[in-house]
Parts: sequence; structure tokens; C-alpha cells
Amino acid sequence: MAGEPEPPESPSRSAAPLPPPPPRAEATEPSAPIPDPQQLERAADADRRFAQALRDAGLAAELELDALAPGGLASAERRRLDLLAHYYTGEAGDERRRADRFALFDDEERLDASAVVDRLRALGTEAPQARLDRIGSSDGPLVMRAAGLVRPVVDEYEEAMETNEIDLRDLDERVTVSVRSLVRAFNGLLSALEVPWRFVDLPSDGGREAFVGISEAAAERLCALGCLEERDFDRVRDIAEW
Repeated sequence: MAGEPEPPESPSRSAAPLPPPPPRAEATEPSAPIPDPQQLERAADADRRFAQALRDAGLAAELELDALAPGGLASAERRRLDLLAHYYTGEAGDERRRADRFALFDDEERLDASAVVDRLRALGTEAPQARLDRIGSSDGPLVMRAAGLVRPVVDEYEEAMETNEIDLRDLDERVTVSVRSLVRAFNGLLSALEVPWRFVDLPSDGGREAFVGISEAAAERLCALGCLEERDFDRVRDIAEW
């Protein structure tokens, strides 16, 4: 008996290999906008006017206006503080800072109050003994002393408080004193010592504060040109203790 024919081999069931997945698109940073040349030129012109105003007030005497590089599209305050930070550093930086009584405070430095006073005292040599102290106890009111004089260190929060209002900051151990309140107390010492100049603050960029020591007349000119943090000169005089 003849054997039955063997069934034909069935086709292989193994699946054909799949094509490789398409390469993943790499995440890319959005490209920076192309600066508008006219916008850059307007910003550069504004920076030159600011620098010229400083020079007219007796500051930054060696600043070359024609050599100012375009500051890009950063805020005006940031561009100008970058400009001043560059001018007051380097080989001639120390001499320039002393001549203009220029002090720059950067939040990233994390200076304590005593270090701020040290920096002011190095520029305001008329009050070489200026120091911080507390009245009565270690948690008493903060004051600044020099040559037998005493000035309270009062910040804007305390100024704005109404009578019998509770200062909730006493419940927060992280409370700090502002640079401006220390500058104002130092100005109070200068006033008591009959020193004609005071520290006034240039426009801040939110992370840095810059102060220069100038006369009342020079401060009034800068304020009128919008070159100070405060635009109201009565407020400038109040902080400067003129």
C-alpha cells in the first residue's frame, strides 16, 4: 500500500521584521528673536543719554560715550547697571568707586547688614566709626552709631505702619533689613555731621541696587532726567536726609 503523500510544507509563520521607528525629534530651544536694528539703536541712544547725565552730574568722568557697546534688548535698568558694573571694576575700578562713592549691592552676594555698612563706610569716610547696634537688648531696636550720634534703622514697611498696628514680621525669623534702610540711616549720620553729599540710588533692575554719593543739586538734576530710582525729588530728599 502506497504511503499517503506528505502534506506540503506550510509557509513560515514568522513575521517579517518591522521597519525601524523614525528618529525622535530632538527638543530644541526656541531661537532668539532677531534684534530690530532700529530698536537697538534707540536703546543705545537712551544709554548714551543716561551716561551723559551721569557725567554732567560729576560722575563717571572717564566713561567714553562713543565707545559704549549696544546693550541689546535687556531692560534699561539691567543694561545700565551692567555698564556701571563694568566701568567700576578692573584696574581703575577702586579709584573710580572712591571718586564717585559708587556702591553696588547684588542679591546674589547675600551680604549681611554689617557688610553693607562696611561698604558704605569705606566710601563715606566722613563717618569712619559708623556701626550697627541695638538699644536695650539683643532684640531691641536697630540703630546706626558714629561719633556719639545715633540714627534709627527704619525700613519702608515700618514707615507705612499705622499707630497700634502689629508688626507681623516679628513672627518671621527670616526678616532682614533692606539695603536702602541702612543707606538712609547712614545718610542721617552724614546729615548730623553736616556733610554736604548723600547716597542716592540709581534705578534698580530687581536684583541689584546701586548708589552714588552726590550733592543735592546733582541729585535734583538726575532726578529730573529720570536717572534715579525715585522720580519724586521730595522723596529723594527724604531718603537722603537733606
